[in-house]
Amino acid sequence: MPSPERRRRRSDHRYPAASHYLESLLRKEGLTAAVLSDADGPIAGKSTIGADFDDVASLGALGMSGAQVYELGGELWTQSLRIEGDSLVLTTLGGRVKKTDVEADLARIFKRVA
Repeated sequence: MPSPERRRRRSDHRYPAASHYLESLLRKEGLTAAVLSDADGPIAGKSTIGADFDDVASLGALGMSGAQVYELGGELWTQSLRIEGDSLVLTTLGGRVKKTDVEADLARIFKRVA
């Protein structure tokens, strides 16, 4: 018997699927924002406070990991990720997530979708 579908939202495209994943990460980890970026800037993001994804990604690119960003309501964390041969950066507000878990989850998502 097939297992029931646990996801409510899904996409057949890489970056919308990553946005759905980031949304679930916010709920699960109690974050206020999560932005996934490549060398050109943000490619996916979610925020419970209406944070601008470019601003969050820029702060992460400045190396402000672990800093309190009062204007955005929390602690900022930046982590370099390697997914499917791509170098990406995950910047989170309000908490830090386990890098290996996020890399594994996004690798599964990126393999499954175009």
